[in-house]
Amino acid sequence: GLRVPGAMAAQSVLATAALAVQGLADVHLDGRVTPLSLFALTIGESGMGKSTTDRPILAVVQDVQKAAEVGHRETARRHQAETSAYAQAKAATEKAHREAASAELVAALMALGPEPVRPPEPVYLVSDTTYEGLYRQLRDGRPSVGLFNDEGALFLSGWAMNAENAARTVAGLNRLWDGSPLNRSRAQE
Repeated sequence: GLRVPGAMAAQSVLATAALAVQGLADVHLDGRVTPLSLFALTIGESGMGKSTTDRPILAVVQDVQKAAEVGHRETARRHQAETSAYAQAKAATEKAHREAASAELVAALMALGPEPVRPPEPVYLVSDTTYEGLYRQLRDGRPSVGLFNDEGALFLSGWAMNAENAARTVAGLNRLWDGSPLNRSRAQE
């Protein structure tokens, strides 16, 4: 088989281990709170074994993701049923209080409780994304995700890094990396 440099294999193991724990805690230093994250970049010629190194190590993460996807299907079905029941209860409450004072309607709607919260998507790994896609994944999915890509050119030459989007992508990734709050206001969102 292909022998890869020890440092390359170690970095792959370290990056995968960091992915496994990064969502469990934050780093607290001098009153600052930042994500527990690791950013690793492997540079090597084609054929040096970058993919060969990552593949078996990330297989464990992919197995965890597949198992989470199975559980998520049932959770998503339950959420759909809860959302439907909530919508029916809300409509019935609005109909029953059609003639009531607005304060009474507000109280009745408040008594329904909050709308059901959509379960997060069980995505642990992404390989080809844009800043906007990564933002949505972190907003709607798990609070941490691994961006593993064994072909940097795929990311660097894609839509996210074209002449129009490169500055926005780099600035957005820097905000993610330093733990800055992600406050966005877009017409489409």
